[in-house]
Amino acid sequence: MNIVWIALDTQRADHLSCYGYARETSPDLDALAAEGILFENYISCSAHTTPAFTSMFTGQEVFHHGVIATLHASYHEPHMRLNGETITLAEALYTQGWITSAFDTMMNFRARPGWFGRGWQTYTNVIPPNKSQSSQALGCEHVNESLLPFIGRMDREADNFLFVHYWDPHQPYDPPEPWRGTFDRSLADLTEIVTANGTPWLLGAGPSDALAASEHARESVCRHNEELLRVDNAVGQVVAALKEQGTYDDTLIIVNADHGDDMLEHHSNFEHREVYEHCIRLPLIVKPAASMEAMPEPGARIEALVSHADMMPTVLEAAGAQWRMGPLGCSYDPLILDMDGRSFLPLARGEVEGIRDVVISVGSYLRWEDL
Repeated sequence: MNIVWIALDTQRADHLSCYGYARETSPDLDALAAEGILFENYISCSAHTTPAFTSMFTGQEVFHHGVIATLHASYHEPHMRLNGETITLAEALYTQGWITSAFDTMMNFRARPGWFGRGWQTYTNVIPPNKSQSSQALGCEHVNESLLPFIGRMDREADNFLFVHYWDPHQPYDPPEPWRGTFDRSLADLTEIVTANGTPWLLGAGPSDALAASEHARESVCRHNEELLRVDNAVGQVVAALKEQGTYDDTLIIVNADHGDDMLEHHSNFEHREVYEHCIRLPLIVKPAASMEAMPEPGARIEALVSHADMMPTVLEAAGAQWRMGPLGCSYDPLILDMDGRSFLPLARGEVEGIRDVVISVGSYLRWEDL
């Protein structure tokens, strides 16, 4: 069996066509959702990258694992680093005999979050030498140059866990040809509503009058959409590669995001700071493997709350991993984990109506002395 997890950095749900966006930004993701399951209310535990991914890969809420700050805020604060006894998802799968592979860059952050590199049999750092974290070299085309041949070489008889991290929707929005210029800069094709206080508002963009007055804002909205269209194409290439290898049917594919971006809607324009809905309501699309039993009909949509902390227990259940709950202790045999999240596969199978009542999400630049 294969598990392929694709993370789209800085991608809010309401800019994808399959989540109701007026623009056709995500044809390949739409097709994947039509063959799988779309979660309507997948909520981030943080408006920032490092805490969000740490929750995904530990199954722990932010105030449990302690990585509560954004990258530069935690640079000289060792207590905001992941406890060395906390077992990550990649470590857990590796000890269960899975081949674990990642195409990622997170270990390059200024805060040096080395826990993202733990447990991988193969970790491909997709930043070329002498290039910065925000360089255009991070584009999905560069990632796929190495990723697609790798997929063709994966052992078809083995259990493979592949994690892919695409950065394209992250600012600065700088889509190359042929993506740049795809969408109407007037934003006339977006849906306009009137808010409760009588303000004309473009869904997914902000106040109509403010957008009409700012060419930069209109351009930024369009470029963000074009970055999504660009990375959507890259996801489609991964799907095509799995089909060419003959492993697509028995591959569990998960596509999600860490957080979204504010457009012109609040005070952090074209950035992510606080836990507004557009920064924490994210896409989660799951295409089950054929071997997974009792999955819903293709195109199912699930409204129940799901969060980042639920990702690790979900993947472990899908992988058939044997583990039990317990305190920290870095035990691999037996595998003992300390997680807050719950698998969302029972939701998909219709066994339960919900797995959580609330999601606790963190924004701003929290430090321990602020708490």
